Amino acid sequence: GYASLKHVMELRPNFIKLDRFFVGGCHKEPARSSLIEMMGTMASRIDATIIAEGVESESELEELIHLGVSLAQGYYLGKPSEEMQPLPVAQAEAIRTRAEARQQGNLWGVIDSCFTCSDADTAATYLDANDEAHVVLLVDERNRPSGIVERHSLIGIRHLAQPMKVQRESDLRAVLQRCLSRPPAHRFDPIVVVGADGRMAGVATVDRMVKFVLENGPLLDMRAAEVRALMGPGDRDMKAGTSGC
Repeated sequence: GYASLKHVMELRPNFIKLDRFFVGGCHKEPARSSLIEMMGTMASRIDATIIAEGVESESELEELIHLGVSLAQGYYLGKPSEEMQPLPVAQAEAIRTRAEARQQGNLWGVIDSCFTCSDADTAATYLDANDEAHVVLLVDERNRPSGIVERHSLIGIRHLAQPMKVQRESDLRAVLQRCLSRPPAHRFDPIVVVGADGRMAGVATVDRMVKFVLENGPLLDMRAAEVRALMGPGDRDMKAGTSGC
């Protein structure tokens, strides 16, 4: 609360720890994500470093990397022990890859993991039982994506039989431009991210990509018309009775 922030300003610590209350579910709650980002900005202004405590899932780690948090601890990164242990290989590679993606501007920086299954009925059942989940990726026996089942904020649960598929090394801005070329009804649909072998790597959302671009540089190569299309119809279009997304 206020007293804790007062202590931070008076003591000027080298490290500020965010406990599990802030970290838990940060990938699916924009308010928590924004709060972590705000704390990171404040910490950088007083020459301190944020430590995220209680990281228990890959999705939480991905969100923290996206927010620029450089230090973290939790069961996903390693169990408590008397001596310091190295990071598991998979986690170390994920951190390295996503950190590089922030600099290169490809899709690695915005990929989200999600539940996968082979049929739409199972996907719909999963979404009904998990309010925090919004997307389920349908895959075949070779782990190649075959569709998406999404919880849409207006329509409800729907099946996207032919979602856009892109390589995870693709340039993020180029992918955004492809999204803008889709029909208005599907412009903001999630996209499927795949590896070079065609196997699923995760999903990416348009709002996540836009946020990444805005936070990591001006939209130098996006035309004004494309930005207007992304944001929706303007007043002139509304008066003319044209439809938009």
